[in-house]
Amino acid sequence: MFVEQNRVSRLWASSLSGSMSRSGMAKLEDYFDVEPVPADGGFEWEGQRFELTGMLHAMDGPVPLISFGLRFATGRGCFLITSDTRFEPERYGALYEWADTIFHDCETTYRTDGVPAPSGIHAHYEELKTLPAALRAKLWLYHYQPGWRPDAETDGFRGFVAKGQCFEL
Repeated sequence: MFVEQNRVSRLWASSLSGSMSRSGMAKLEDYFDVEPVPADGGFEWEGQRFELTGMLHAMDGPVPLISFGLRFATGRGCFLITSDTRFEPERYGALYEWADTIFHDCETTYRTDGVPAPSGIHAHYEELKTLPAALRAKLWLYHYQPGWRPDAETDGFRGFVAKGQCFEL
């Protein structure tokens, strides 16, 4: 498990231990081969180099909560996986330009009357629709809710990632 080095202990203490350590005796290393990664660094896996990309997930009062996306390049292009991120296009403009293909977090929550209901934690579909057409054409959308989804291709996106879908990267 590759984890940003400052989050290793918090990942276990604040998230995973609740369901993985019923006795209180287990630790993260009992389940995973933990590889700490510097926030401004990267790692190699299966012969491919990946770089961490800090993305704004949410705010805890004045404190930004960061999740880490991944960027990488192959012979087929430059790729960005955003992870959980808010809609912040001005913050990520250079990354968006760098990437040929972007796998972007996309919330699809709507009220029963059809009005968008963004959480403020994930980029909402209606927000992503406001991006320029050239940028939307790079985006595959994931992390969406079950049920009805808008027509992403008609709106200029590459589409919603489907369970089990494979990509030649």
